[in-house]
Amino acid sequence: MARIWIAAAAAVAAVALAAGVGIAVAADVEDVAGEPFTPAEASEADVRALESTKVFFAHQSVGDDVLRGLALVHEREGLPQPAVAEGTSVAGPGVTHMHVGTNGDPMGKIEEFDSVVRSGVGDEADVVVFKLCYVDLWASTDTRKVFAAYRDTLRSLQEAYPDTAFVATTEPLTTRRSWKGWVKKAIGRDDGLANQHNIAREQYNQLVRAEFTEPGELWDIAAMQSTTPSGDRVAAVEDGQTFYSLYDGYARDPGHLNEEGSVVAAESFLAAVSAATPR
Repeated sequence: MARIWIAAAAAVAAVALAAGVGIAVAADVEDVAGEPFTPAEASEADVRALESTKVFFAHQSVGDDVLRGLALVHEREGLPQPAVAEGTSVAGPGVTHMHVGTNGDPMGKIEEFDSVVRSGVGDEADVVVFKLCYVDLWASTDTRKVFAAYRDTLRSLQEAYPDTAFVATTEPLTTRRSWKGWVKKAIGRDDGLANQHNIAREQYNQLVRAEFTEPGELWDIAAMQSTTPSGDRVAAVEDGQTFYSLYDGYARDPGHLNEEGSVVAAESFLAAVSAATPR
């Protein structure tokens, strides 16, 4: 019985500590309006573009959410399902995709992507989209180094394959830490959802947005993820730095998209591919 009371007391103390930490942190964070953004809605022409466009999509798990969304968009529109295949050789219209590299190793992903494109994809695809994952950038990551490698690789490939359109993407985001996350942090089980990580992702994303400014060059998945259906941004300021987070209504877990989020992401993906498609 004594052990049960001790365990219960420890749990209560952890919750109290977490609440205290949460209150302290919340005092340093201010919700703000953020930059206005309107996620692209795919037109019927955008959706049908996959019938004649050969797309290569390099990604990891959030990309799987987007692919599920593509199927849902086509079902909603009463259109045949798009051709989707996993591989490193593009045979025909639709989306050929690959799970590139290892999560947590952005430089390795960039190197593998470069190798795959130069091994054939660059000559085969009409549009190439390369997305890193939220687990590739943390507060401890040298975001400028990753950005420089990402930028230089895409620019070099675009020069090597001028007839292929290369689409850059922003870094996906995670949701804000919940009270359960604060409890985990208080007992030494960090959930990886500290605001500093989304701050680092926003710093990276600002570099990407400043570099890829021409029509069809950028798919801004981070801005889409952090915009609610009503058009509000999930934005805050901590230590003078504005950051954005994944809207809870689009999340099936802190880093991945539910059905609604997948559909919105897929629509923005289709619009970006259509804008990039060589005419």
